[in-house]
Formats: sequence, C-alpha cells, structure tokens
Amino acid sequence: MRFFLSITILFSTLGIHTTYAQICLGGRLGFNMTRIVTDRNTLGTTSIKPGAQIGGVINYAWKTGVSFQGELLFSTKGYKASKESFNASYIELPALIKIEIPIKKPIVPFINFGSYVAYQASSKIVYNDTITESLNKTTFNKDKLNKLEFGMCLGAGVNYPLKKGVIIAEIRYTFGLTNVSKSTGLDRNRVIGLYFTYLLPITKKKEELNLQQE
Repeated sequence: MRFFLSITILFSTLGIHTTYAQICLGGRLGFNMTRIVTDRNTLGTTSIKPGAQIGGVINYAWKTGVSFQGELLFSTKGYKASKESFNASYIELPALIKIEIPIKKPIVPFINFGSYVAYQASSKIVYNDTITESLNKTTFNKDKLNKLEFGMCLGAGVNYPLKKGVIIAEIRYTFGLTNVSKSTGLDRNRVIGLYFTYLLPITKKKEELNLQQE
C-alpha cells in the first residue's frame, strides 16, 4: 500500500506542473539474466537462467533532464541448479527516477534508480533427474511461495532521438528484497537485463508551445 500511495502522491504533485514537462508513452522489449541468492544447500550449484521482459512505459520529463518513469512489465525469472530449475513469471510495476547526463547530443547517456513491486503470476519447477523428481514432485507446493515481491533497481543507458520519439538502450540490475518462498532462510531474485524501449511524446514542453504561439 505504501508503494501505491507514494505513486499517487507523486503523480498528484507532478500534475500541478504539467505545462513545464513532457509526457511520453512507449513499449519495452528485452532479455533477463536471472539467478537466485540463497543459503539453501539442498539446491547444489546455481547458475544464471535466461528470461525475457515485455511491457509498457510512461515517462514524465522535466526540462532539467530529470524524469519520473513508471512501467508495467511482464517478466520471466528463475534459476538453474544442479538438481532443479525454477521458472516463474511476474507482473512488475517499477517506479524510477531517471537522470540524463548533459553531454553533446544526439546520444544522451543516463542513469536511473528506483523500486518495484511484482506479482508472481505463474511458477513451475523442473527436476533434472527422475529420481529427484519422484522424491520431490509432491513436495513442490505453490502455496509455499510468496506471490508478492518487493525490490530495488539501478540502471544506465543511452537515449537516441528520432524524428518522432526516442529509442532507449539500457542495462539494469534488479535485486529482490523479499524471499521467493515463505521458508526460513534466504532465497531472493537477482536480475541483470538488457532492454530496448521506444518512447513517443504525447505532450509538448512549455518552450515548444511558446515557439508555436509566437
């Protein structure tokens, strides 16, 4: 609730200054490299598992090069271990502050940071041998998994403006602050992603409107 309340307050505040900002909407497509940080020795050796991400983005940018970005994403996560593999899909709602680094255009680098809340929409475990599967198939209970995940994210990338809109390439590190399961101990998601976003402005900045009026 605190997450959504914070977003509501932020948008209410931003609404007071809409004439000074530019709002953009767009889509995102990318790739995840996911793993789990755990102290469960029963998993054996864990390794990176590939995943995907797709979704929509809204960006509210000030003329100072600072913007707020909200996202609605479908993302796949999980892990590979010597005894099993875990696949999960999440619906994520990240909220980030984006800061552009002022250098000579057209390519503009940036950094961003923020937090996210995610809902685990589906999950599946795959055992790597029939003996392990027969022993553990009945023990995998989705009720033992946390449906909600909270975490932080930090990224960097570049904006490349087009005649209409902008293309964005970004590398982002996402780390969960809550466990994947309800069991005691540590088992949290870690994701490094490469994402490509296209944003199209739906409003114009105040200075652009002034030029048109003149």
